[in-house]
Amino acid sequence: MRRLMINIYVVTVCSILYVIASFAVSVHFENIELFQASGAILTLAGVLLAARKIIRLGFKKFMQDEETIDGGHFPSTAEEEEQTKEFKMDMKAYKWSILLILIGTIIWAYGGVGLRLFSERVDNINNVAVETLAKSSTSWDGQTLPGYPKGKPEITILRIKIPSGAILPMHYHPVINAGVLLSGELTVVTKDKKTLHLKAGDSIVEVVNKWHYGKNEGTNTAEIIVFYAGIIGKPITVKYAH
Repeated sequence: MRRLMINIYVVTVCSILYVIASFAVSVHFENIELFQASGAILTLAGVLLAARKIIRLGFKKFMQDEETIDGGHFPSTAEEEEQTKEFKMDMKAYKWSILLILIGTIIWAYGGVGLRLFSERVDNINNVAVETLAKSSTSWDGQTLPGYPKGKPEITILRIKIPSGAILPMHYHPVINAGVLLSGELTVVTKDKKTLHLKAGDSIVEVVNKWHYGKNEGTNTAEIIVFYAGIIGKPITVKYAH
């Protein structure tokens, strides 16, 4: 009989492990039915735990035992200790059985819905795309970028809209900056006549401490996001003084 009790616990542990394994397999192979069916097995394990006392004593003896307790029979000390021990084990098994039956029933009934939502969330995470738009130690004209200035860092991000046909005034940036052209076209020209033409989606690592200007030769407004790595108290743009 003790071996049978041990087998009940083994079945319970195996059922829990099966639920965990079926969850992993179901997520990997997108087999929702496998995980949902594992709820029935977990529920069955809970029923076996709940019936521990009946299995331990046998149904006939179980009924006799209940009648004996109701009749006020007092067993000997050794029997009482053994009975108390078994009663505690029965109560623990009963409590665990309620939990297993509850979880197993939920998985059995709603496991498919929960797993589907979980799988969709995992798919969304796995489908996250990262694209490096720019990574360089030189500006677009081939010059090595200067070191970062000393001081308390201050990050500035600007959204700049340049109408069609507009020409920006000559200027330079004393700090490292880079950007991405969101829409339209943009041409950047340095004072020594070096030229860079950008179209929507292109990135730029801008020249530093070098006079230049931009112009929109396209038919639509050019929109660009620019990131400046400056310091507090220092301008990010210096305009040309005529």
